[in-house]
Formats: sequence, structure tokens, C-alpha cells
Amino acid sequence: MTKKLGLKDVPIIGKDEESLGLSDYAYALSGFIQLCETPLTIAIQGDWGSGKTSLMNLIKEDIVENTKAIKTIWFNTWQYSQFNLEDFLPFSLISYFAKELGDSKDSNVKKLLSSLLTVGKAVSIGIASAAGQGDSLKEAYSYMEQEKKIDAAMQVKELKDNLRDIVKRSIKEGHFERIVVFIDDLDRLNPEKAVDFLEVFKLFLDIEDCVFILACDYNVVMQGLKQKFGVDHKELQGKSFFDKIIQLPFSMPVGLGDRRGYIDNLLQKIDAKYESDDLEDYEELIDKSVGFNPRNMKRIFNSLLLLNLVAKRKQLYNSSAEGDLATEAEKQKILFAILCMQIAYEPLYRLFIKNKGKIDDEFFFGFINYGELIKNPKQLNDNYPHLVELQKEMNDDNDYTKMKRISRFMEQFYNCIQLKKAGDKEKLQPEEKEMLVSILSFSSITSVQVQESSSEDISDKMKLYLDFYTGLAEELSKVGLPLKRKAKAKNYLPFATGKQRTYFTINFYRNEKFGVEMTLESDKETNKKNFDFLLKNKDAIEKAFGEPLSWERMDDKRNSRIAVYRDASIYDDPNKLSEIKQWGAQTAKKFYDTLNQYVKMFD
Repeated sequence: MTKKLGLKDVPIIGKDEESLGLSDYAYALSGFIQLCETPLTIAIQGDWGSGKTSLMNLIKEDIVENTKAIKTIWFNTWQYSQFNLEDFLPFSLISYFAKELGDSKDSNVKKLLSSLLTVGKAVSIGIASAAGQGDSLKEAYSYMEQEKKIDAAMQVKELKDNLRDIVKRSIKEGHFERIVVFIDDLDRLNPEKAVDFLEVFKLFLDIEDCVFILACDYNVVMQGLKQKFGVDHKELQGKSFFDKIIQLPFSMPVGLGDRRGYIDNLLQKIDAKYESDDLEDYEELIDKSVGFNPRNMKRIFNSLLLLNLVAKRKQLYNSSAEGDLATEAEKQKILFAILCMQIAYEPLYRLFIKNKGKIDDEFFFGFINYGELIKNPKQLNDNYPHLVELQKEMNDDNDYTKMKRISRFMEQFYNCIQLKKAGDKEKLQPEEKEMLVSILSFSSITSVQVQESSSEDISDKMKLYLDFYTGLAEELSKVGLPLKRKAKAKNYLPFATGKQRTYFTINFYRNEKFGVEMTLESDKETNKKNFDFLLKNKDAIEKAFGEPLSWERMDDKRNSRIAVYRDASIYDDPNKLSEIKQWGAQTAKKFYDTLNQYVKMFD
């Protein structure tokens, strides 16, 4: 049989499917429900997609497996909201509840259903308020008395009495100890209708020997109260609306129990390539973006699955090309990091797509050090306009909470896009930047809003880099160092490679420096051994070169570096930039010729 692809966004039905770490909570709640005093209402609270239905399924399964003395009933509110039946939803629940407990021919059930026809018509103008809204109750009573010439209070009392009688008879005839009712998807209703439901629920279903479990989002209830009564959050707390209905609130766990185990399980299901060490990175990316919401996680992993299938068809994961440092596992992790950005921070993702030509260490530096930059608004505005742009789009000009969360995500993102073979974790290498831009462009096919432009949006600063390095490339060709690739709008220009992952580049640096450098980017042991070999020949090398060099072993890092620097900025006047190009080409040629003869001696 052909293996089916993708992750279903459906609740788990039973413990055999359980991988969210919910079992312990389910069994504890099940035990409590079987022994607690009644009547009791439990609220399973959590965001949409957090696993509330899955938890209730596990609770129900455990109750059914462990005892026949409990009758369980499941009521889903979502089906009513889809057919514009929300106004009569509370009474649909009562009707369904009664029919589940007794034969429709039962006299008590008949009496109850007859009462519902009368009382139910009052719902449209509001009936009963557990929050003390007496006017709504009075209006409902008035409607019933005027239209039906009946005693409204007596009608409601008879309805409640009939419900109690049905429950007692069902327990006696079925030899049950209690009845447990699961009410699902309450937070999918219009918030105000959800509040209407809870009001009627409290009025009629406070019945001995019954336990009700509601799946709901507290914030949806608060929103509904605000819509209905027009009061702010503080006043709503004062009314204690929720507390009058719910005796036991249970909040869904913020994080899954075995996070890495769950991530590992999802990666295996979509046949992703990854190393065991990568699981920590996946966990941190999720934690700092969408959070451990099962629905959001499945969306990301489904997107990863689709893009992986496309990438394989296009052979984008083929690592056999010369100079391709990334393994398939690393490419998929970078893609996953981008998808986390795409889903959790859409404005940030659009900013990255828009500014692909500007992505460099300085670009990331602004995000990672945002917490410090906001203390110096002038520096932020002058040097990091992309951050100011994002800050405005996020409507985060006051406490910067959203931007600080993005900053934490970007720090993890920066770590995940660096390749093992590239070495230096403190600086993005040319190959790493090219890899990021390539995967970033590819990822846009799963974005809801982003459509890529055929031409890159290059900032004034990037245009200066492009113009400078295009001219420098011509000068390099004149001195015998022709480039294999065209110059790009970046602050560096790679011009040669050597034995054992040795890279030669020309760079503008953040501290208004310009220079030529050679970076050793193999594994740490090899890099330090090769650096020490060069250092033993320091005098001969500097004599041949004609001036002192900067020797940077960097013991705490994987890479090592040798360089020559001078003062310069991309914003210097044209005459000085022209002189810098000449210096750069001549120095690069002499630098390469001097050092490469020793690089060739590496073991």
C-alpha cells in the first residue's frame, strides 16, 4: 500500500495515537471526574488548536474503559454555528441531553421538549444571566408572558424540574452513578453567542449527579462579554462571570510534555533528514515562534513536507556541487527556520523577502541586539531603517514586546543558518548567505501574502557595495585574479579559495575598516594546526608581503583568520573609493600569492 503523506489536523481519538504528552493529565482528570461531588462544571481552557478536544477524547476513553457506572454524552457546538443555528444552541443542547438520557416517548421527555418550544423562543432577546444581568431575564420573562400568556418563572422552573427527573430516572434505570457531558468547540462560536450559551447553560444544567466538561478559550468568553455588555476587561473580572459557571478551570499545558519526542515523531512522519543534535534547534525555533500548539506545528511540518518534495524534484538538496557546504539535513533545517518565521512573524518574513540583497551580519546584528538599540533611538533610526519599518508594521512603538520576541527568535534563527563546514559561528560566510537567500526565495510558495518580485529591492547602501565591488572585480581581473562569480550587493567579495577550506575575501567592516582576509574554515583542530604552521613562518610571510599582518587565532572559536586592514567606509568620497579599489586589488593579489604558497603545504 502506498504510504500516505501529510499530517492530519484532527484530534487524537485514543491513547494509541497519543504523542502530545497529555495522558497523565487525562488520567488524573478522569479519576477526579469519577469521584468528585456533583453538580460540577470543568473548563478545559486553551488556545485554538492547543489539543483540548484530544484531551477530552482521552478522558472519555479512560472513563469508558474503567467503569460502566458512568454515562457519557458528547455534544459538538460547531455543527450548529455552521448552519446559523447559534440562537437556539443552548436549547439544542438541552434537547439532545434529554433524548440521550430517555426515550423520546417518555412522558418527562415529551413535557421537556414541549417546554423548550416555548422557552426557546426567548433566546433571541437574551435569557438568564449568570453574571447578574437582570434586565435580560426580565425581557425574556416579559416576552413569554405577553406572547404566550404564561407564568415565565414557573415555565423555567418546570423545565429544570423535568431535566432533573429525566436525569434521576436515567441513573436509576441504567444503574449509573453519574452522567458526564462533554461540550466541545465552544470557542468556535461567535464570542457573543458563546456567552449566551453559557448563560442558559448555567440556568438549566446545574443538576445533581452531572459533570459537564467544556472545551473553551477564556479569551473568547472575555471578548463575548465585552461585545454583549460593553464593559472593559477589569469590569468583567469584577463580575466573576466565569467563576460563577466554572467550578474547576484546567488550562492546557503551555508546552508539550516530551517536546523533542513529539518533534522527532513529526520529522519521521514526513521523512525529513535531520541529525539527533538538530532536535534542540527545532525545539528552540518552535518555542520562539509559533509555540507548542499542535495545530500550528502540523501546519509547519506539512509545509516542510511539501517544500521538501518540490526541492527533491528540482534537485535543490543535491550537495555534490562544488562549493556546496550544506548537507541535506542543514538545508531542511534552514527551510524549517524560515517557515517558522513565515507562519509566526509574517511581517518579518516579508521584510526578509524584500531585503534579500541586504542580508549580512550587520542586518542580523540589528535584530539580535534590538534590546540595546531601542535605548539609542538615533542609532536605531540612522543605521537600522528595516527595524524601524518592522516596528511600525507590528504596531509595537510602546513596550516593544513583539519586537523583543522577534529578537529572541532571530538569535536562534542566526544560529540555525550557519553550516558546520563553514566554521566561524561569529560571522556568516558567503556560502551561508547565498544558501539562505536561495532557500528564502524558494519558501515563498507556501506564504499566504508574499509574492516575489522579479527584481530585488536593493537599498542605497547595497547599491554602493554593488557598484564598488563590480569595479573592484575589474581591477582584480587586471592583476590576474579573475572572479568565478559576479559581484553582488553585499559588504564582502570572495575572490579565491585554497587547500583545506581556506577562503580569501575582501571586506568592508562595521568599524569603518576595509581589508583583505584569509579565513581557515575547516574543523577546529585542523584550523588551529594550520594557523600554527603559518604562524611559525610569520617572519618570512610578512617579509614577502612587505608589511605586518593581523594574526587572529581565535582560540574560543572554530575559525582562524589572517588579515590586513586599513581605514575606509563605503560612504567615503568617490576619489577615495577609487583609491581603495586600487589598493584592494593590488593588496589582494600580493596577499594571495604570499599566503597561498604556504597553504599548499597544509597536510
